[in-house]
Amino acid sequence: RDHFSSSGILVHQGLLHVIPETNQSQPPLLAHCLKLDDQVVRFLLGQNGLDTRLIPFCNFVTSQVKFKQLPLDKSIKARLSALAKRAWKSKHPLRFYFCGPDKFGKQSAAEALANELDTTLLIADFTSFGDVNKNYEALLRLVFREARFQDAVLYLIGLDTLRIDDWAQFYSYLSDNFSESTGITILAGIQPWTSDGQGLKEVISVSF
Repeated sequence: RDHFSSSGILVHQGLLHVIPETNQSQPPLLAHCLKLDDQVVRFLLGQNGLDTRLIPFCNFVTSQVKFKQLPLDKSIKARLSALAKRAWKSKHPLRFYFCGPDKFGKQSAAEALANELDTTLLIADFTSFGDVNKNYEALLRLVFREARFQDAVLYLIGLDTLRIDDWAQFYSYLSDNFSESTGITILAGIQPWTSDGQGLKEVISVSF
């Protein structure tokens, strides 16, 4: 019973859904159906493409951008490349914050990182995020899990212009997922990085 309660890890993480039968007002646990999340089914079946719930604000990019094309200092490019390769090989999480007004430069660097690792870049644009629905916790979990399932570098943009009612709660969900991410995750913004003690730890900041 613990496994199928709301606090059970599979249910809490949205991997498994416990659905009551509709013809009973208060059905017992044995009268519930078990359903794997669609994202998990796609992963287990090896299906390509993006989870349909993420299509409104996410897309995959197969990049051809190379580090030598970036207008960055050579030492910065060399360090970015070395850090990414080492983290990718060791399966160690790596978190970047790309800051500054150069939107094109930041995305080009993210694409170059993905290209360097011979993988895809999953871009999540928060400017369209608030129009999807209010279940921010579930959607953020889907985004980070999609990157993990697809073995992609995750690039999060539009945070500066996101306008939602409960910003503090959204930021809490984001910081939890960001700090627990297992791959290479890049958060992009305009303002310089500040450590505010809300869970976003071990972040390497790069200015553009």
